[in-house]
Amino acid sequence: MELAVDRVELIARVGEGHLQDVADALEPDRAVAAVVAHACAPPAGRGMRAWERRRGRPPIISLTDGSVNYGKMITSAGAGEAPAPSRGRWPVLAGLAWMSAATGFVAASLAPVVPALMRDLALSPTTAGVALGAWQAALGLSSVAVGALISRWGAARVVAVGAALTALSSLSRAAAVDGVTLVLAVALGGVAWSMVISGAASLLTTAFEGRARRLGAGITFGGLSAGFALMLAVGPHLAGLPGGWRTALAAGAVPMLAGLPAWLLLSRELRARPPAAARIRQVLGQSLDLLRRPSILAVLAATLSGISAGHALASWLPTVLGRQGLSASLAGLVAAGYMAIGILSSISVTVVARPHHRRWWITGGLAAVAASLLLLAVGSAPLVAAGIVAAGVAIGFLPSLLVLAMLESPPARSLGGAAGGLYYSMSGFAGLTGPVVIGVFADWTGGFTAGLVAMAALVAAGAAVAAGALPMPPSAAASASEAA
Repeated sequence: MELAVDRVELIARVGEGHLQDVADALEPDRAVAAVVAHACAPPAGRGMRAWERRRGRPPIISLTDGSVNYGKMITSAGAGEAPAPSRGRWPVLAGLAWMSAATGFVAASLAPVVPALMRDLALSPTTAGVALGAWQAALGLSSVAVGALISRWGAARVVAVGAALTALSSLSRAAAVDGVTLVLAVALGGVAWSMVISGAASLLTTAFEGRARRLGAGITFGGLSAGFALMLAVGPHLAGLPGGWRTALAAGAVPMLAGLPAWLLLSRELRARPPAAARIRQVLGQSLDLLRRPSILAVLAATLSGISAGHALASWLPTVLGRQGLSASLAGLVAAGYMAIGILSSISVTVVARPHHRRWWITGGLAAVAASLLLLAVGSAPLVAAGIVAAGVAIGFLPSLLVLAMLESPPARSLGGAAGGLYYSMSGFAGLTGPVVIGVFADWTGGFTAGLVAMAALVAAGAAVAAGALPMPPSAAASASEAA
């Protein structure tokens, strides 16, 4: 058969289910896809392992002549970024971990000072909830544009610009004079978050593969949790310094300003301008195509439920514990402990949760979060403690598993930029939804019980969707169908 494809090269990562990329890219010419898939098939069993050791990287199939080129590698999710040199990828990961931790430090800066903000700026609980979630709303609205920006500027440069905007957001929060200026300052941090975290995800996909990529994702998201935990622990003490809550919010910029010069040095080899740039309209078209896939919608539903609960707790937990009788400093330490538990689970679970088990890890994590919210609503000290520990474990690993489920799902493998944009858009909407739901119910009822129960119902619904519809790798799906 003659292949009517001009100068097309496609990756075939045998053993990871990536041959679906070939079929998707060549739609509707399934016959050509079948020929390429057959040509790519390596030996089975021990032969497969020997083939991997000998070749070291997946082949590129040139459809013009059917040849296999082992000397070149293309990644689907890291468009517009050259792979990091192998000897320099671990320092880059350390830099990304610092940038993530500094981003989390700024993002958590409002939570320890919510009562003082509500008093001094005359904020209602609903307005405070909007301020707490504004950065996530801005993240969601800006994610698609940031995805296109990454392909135009390169991920390393986008991370640097996002870091500078994060510091500016922190300083702007400290200068807020009313609810509007506070919300705008926090929203700027959302755009910055999108640039830092989306850029980090793009760099991870180009520099790491397999277990190393899972470890990198765990460390990056663990860095976010570390930043949250540190601010929740020290925020009440910073607010006790001259200047009060304004000093605490301004101090949030210090880690980012300290780490930015180091990042510029570490990433200097990655900041070459990419030769090609995706257009926003192209990314939007790819996003609409992904939204027609049930497996993608399932990941987004799980993201909505899990991320909204995570940000609701990160934003309101110190205030909820204060209403239950804890002092501000003790409530901050408990909230920091909750985030610290998440750091450990983010790294450990993300590494051990293999793709064919990912659906059940996500489903179990969402179920644990729903139960934890109900325990927190009860108000009994032992039950509250158990709920905080369980929620810390589950919410710690859910973001990294969800983003991997999105980027590695069969429909998204050849559309990594659009898939990442969709994930972070939903993550942003979820991050606004959680704090606002808690704030609105607190306005209506004068307490937090009803809001926690409502969030538990949302998360339970997400767990049900995850159990039935989250994507599975082709090999795992085949095994499940045979077992059925």
